[in-house]
Amino acid sequence: MSENTLSPEEVRRRRLARLSNGKPSSGVASTDVKI
Repeated sequence: MSENTLSPEEVRRRRLARLSNGKPSSGVASTDVKI
């Protein structure tokens, strides 16, 4: 949980991916969940 090391854009993307867990949003969620 070291979100402060990520760029604001990455943090935003990961938060969105987390919120829309079951909804594939142009493949962004799958890549963020992996990292």
